[in-house]
Amino acid sequence: MKRIFKNEHYISNLLIRAAYHLAALRGNTLTQLEVSLILLRNYVPRSMKTQEIVEIINYSKAIKFMQKNFGKKITVEKVKDYNRIIMDELIKNNGEINKKATDILKKWCEELNSKLKNTKSDKDKLEVILEQHIKFEQIYPFAGGNGETGRILIIDSCLDENLVPVIIPGEEKKKYSSILKEGDKNLFLNWAIKLQEKERQEIYKILDYYGLEDN
Repeated sequence: MKRIFKNEHYISNLLIRAAYHLAALRGNTLTQLEVSLILLRNYVPRSMKTQEIVEIINYSKAIKFMQKNFGKKITVEKVKDYNRIIMDELIKNNGEINKKATDILKKWCEELNSKLKNTKSDKDKLEVILEQHIKFEQIYPFAGGNGETGRILIIDSCLDENLVPVIIPGEEKKKYSSILKEGDKNLFLNWAIKLQEKERQEIYKILDYYGLEDN
């Protein structure tokens, strides 16, 4: 995964799909084709809300930030950077949290990194990432964009641990919301494994299309 994440073809593909699904979970009405036209061709195909365009652009910037900072552990500052990017021009206090929230978030980051460091199998690492995601959603440290920030952190953590990234589908918002509400870790894990397999197939298609090898 670390090698494929550096591949420009996969990154372009990931930018579009991740931005589309992140936005869809937020209620954005743009189609995946429209997202690709905006991000790859800088072309707005129809009349649409400025906010929806900004959301898409911000998500793509977050993925690019992730690539630029690939391999760096998740810290409070990194989490704040993600929120600052994701909510740019959408709220005034993007990326800002108070002292109490900072302390809680610091503990969350330390717990995530410690558990991942002491976990060996890919399945166990994924379980840690998902459990921490549920906890992050309960912390709710920012004024806005907590869900989007949390979902970006799932992708970041997966890639950093050399796991196939988990991209929550926009069309399954109800299922995702139910899992978070119930805190159902087992259901989340089983679902995430299926989503990883779906993403793995996307990777294979890209490798095959461009004649690349999966090393």
